[in-house]
Amino acid sequence: MLNRQHFERTLVALAALALATPASAASFTPLGDLAGDDFYSTGYALSADGAVAVGESHSANGTEAFRWNGAMTGLGDLPLGIFDSSARGTSGDGTVVVGIGNSAAGVTAFTWNTTTTTMTPLSSLVAGGTSAAYAVSGNGLTAVGSSASTLGTQAVSWLGTAAPV
Repeated sequence: MLNRQHFERTLVALAALALATPASAASFTPLGDLAGDDFYSTGYALSADGAVAVGESHSANGTEAFRWNGAMTGLGDLPLGIFDSSARGTSGDGTVVVGIGNSAAGVTAFTWNTTTTTMTPLSSLVAGGTSAAYAVSGNGLTAVGSSASTLGTQAVSWLGTAAPV
């Protein structure tokens, strides 16, 4: 009896597999990297429709934030620090990017947009303190991340390029 039940269950399982609709194959798109150094890139965020990706890549300048929308574009870095930036979030339409750069104050959150195409630093809760932006709202107006504070590292949000709230 046990062998017959096992056989029937196996037969039912095989029939279900035969009738199942095959899953569509996964696909991927290599994004490439920035020219000038070893081949390295990492993506961290996507726009709502997946058409824009942001992350970091090695370029001739060092580790550099990038925005990809069919081709990878380096976003540069904040002035007066070591060259080291990383894009960590993008708005729903991909026109605003936030991340981490290096300025004279050290590690500093930034925002970048397709209108100005320059990085703008986002301030810390304490003068000369570090900050980092990891995500941005769908409309690109509010960023979220962390900042040095008198209490230690603290979660913060920035509305536009204003001081953290």
